[in-house]
Amino acid sequence: MNNTIKYKYAKDHNQKIVEISTINKHDRNNSQYYCISCGKELIARLGENNQHHFAHKSSADNISCNNETYLHELAKIKIKEKFEKSDSFIIRLKEHVICSSVKTCEFSSGTNACYDTQEKTVNLKSYYNVCTTEKQIENFRADILLENSTRPIKPLLIEICVTHPCSEEKINSKLPIIEIPINSADDIKEIEKNAEVKGKTYNIPPKDVYKPLEINYPLQKYALFSSGKYHYKDCYKTTCKKIAIPQYEQALLEISVYNQYFDNNYFFLFAKSLGYNIRSCFICQHYKDDQGYFNYHLCMRYKKNNTPREPHFLYAYRCPYYTINRNLYQRYQSSVIESHIKIIKNDTESFNKLNHESLYLQHVDNILKKSIETLTKYFKNQKLSIHIENEDINLAEHYDSSKYSKENDWVYCLKLYHSEQAQRYPLFIYCIEENYNYEKLRTSTKSIYIKVNGTDSIILFFHNNEINLYKCKTCFFHNIHLKASTKANVEQRDIVFSTYLESNNEELHFPNNYKENILSLLEKEFTLKTIFIEDYDHKRLNLKTLFNRCIISEINGVKMLELYNDQPYSAVYIQPCFNNEDPQKQIPTIVLRLDTKEKWKETTYQDCPLIVQGKNGELYKIMNLFTD
Repeated sequence: MNNTIKYKYAKDHNQKIVEISTINKHDRNNSQYYCISCGKELIARLGENNQHHFAHKSSADNISCNNETYLHELAKIKIKEKFEKSDSFIIRLKEHVICSSVKTCEFSSGTNACYDTQEKTVNLKSYYNVCTTEKQIENFRADILLENSTRPIKPLLIEICVTHPCSEEKINSKLPIIEIPINSADDIKEIEKNAEVKGKTYNIPPKDVYKPLEINYPLQKYALFSSGKYHYKDCYKTTCKKIAIPQYEQALLEISVYNQYFDNNYFFLFAKSLGYNIRSCFICQHYKDDQGYFNYHLCMRYKKNNTPREPHFLYAYRCPYYTINRNLYQRYQSSVIESHIKIIKNDTESFNKLNHESLYLQHVDNILKKSIETLTKYFKNQKLSIHIENEDINLAEHYDSSKYSKENDWVYCLKLYHSEQAQRYPLFIYCIEENYNYEKLRTSTKSIYIKVNGTDSIILFFHNNEINLYKCKTCFFHNIHLKASTKANVEQRDIVFSTYLESNNEELHFPNNYKENILSLLEKEFTLKTIFIEDYDHKRLNLKTLFNRCIISEINGVKMLELYNDQPYSAVYIQPCFNNEDPQKQIPTIVLRLDTKEKWKETTYQDCPLIVQGKNGELYKIMNLFTD
């Protein structure tokens, strides 16, 4: 009988529950046993090879019997027996421990926050003295019902869950219930052994207990330093007893904010209200912070007044147009609860003695000097080149010496020259602060102007461990070209790179439908495989992970490849562009720069087209794709 149900328990001829381990061959031969579930006769199998067990005498009875009913009935009988025979019958409940200072503590968030939970052992025998199986209560029949015959205590239902959990109607009755899961006879034996029931509880709320607690408390933490920098944590966790302990040794101002909305802008305004001579573009009337699709921020006066487009945090200390944003200030005044701000450290005097405009000049000097030193280093290592008229020119092949100097607070200059050929005109490479008017530096000499706005400004020209300068929005060439002028009075020495004259006489010529062919090629590549892009930080992105469809469309009279998807991104466009053309910049655009030798086709990744920012293309308004 392969489907024989093997029971550990049965009823004897006296209707007492017996376990198979207590039965010997004499008992087997002189007694009869019956199934707890169906009541049919069982036989005790006490063989030497298999585990001892009870089994139905008739195979037909074995088929009709139900193991779930067996476990359900057995559990009720055994739990009742254990309850009645034991001095203790345990259940473990949760206790709601509330801080005893909840009504007086300034940081209190109320009883729903300033609390902890702990386990409490409850002896059910201390509350109940009557245990009944299958008893009716209200409209329900309890598997086991515990009651008190001498005191008016609400009865407790013990429900056995083998496969069917407690019904919603019974749970919603508000009767206290313990639901005990039973998966095998071993679970029942465990209850017998420990005199303890474990399971889900319903309608037994945790008891509120008050005692002193040290609560883990979420705060917003802000700190201001002498450098003008600030630091914040949106969710700083500490305990209520340690909330006033300083966390930043070098901070001049440190605060903890609790139970209210706060942000960096409010921190600057709060510091100002304490007397700090603090200025920040973030709270300026002319500052725009767009947290939408493209997530950019800028100074709205950068075009009209030549302020930095994305200003450094110290720039506000020297900006003549700095004005506090009135709307922001009004929102701050109406929403900030100062009693919910704990001032940990406060040193306005030390902060206001500092010359932050001078710190900004030091910052500018630092990034300009590092940039010029990087260019000098790569020139000496013969790894500095320029890209002009589709050629990469290594400057070490034309100059053998260099020196750099500081022109003024906003300009450093690297001079490249040939120590033995005095007739060769030198090349001047200027690193200038991003808003400095480089037109002031223009002379008849050959020069390159690089706008610098950070120590990583030169990084965008790195490729294959070399620096390759090319014309772009931050790099400008002056009086630099490869081909000789057609004027007869211009001598050969007036051309900077004369050795390339013969090899660079190829005229730019493209077929009329050249761009259309490129768009069709890109459409095919994206449809069959994918297209990759790479930014200045060498972050590479598979466009197929964000967009799954493409179409050649016309935007503002220009044909481009439109990549789109229903969610979560809007469309992005790929525009083939000749080197002398200005691309679309007002929409998310990936520019593919074209040349007669079609070198862009050689730049691939995983056998797919790769458009590299700075090498064969530009990226406009899509930088957030690399971070989402």
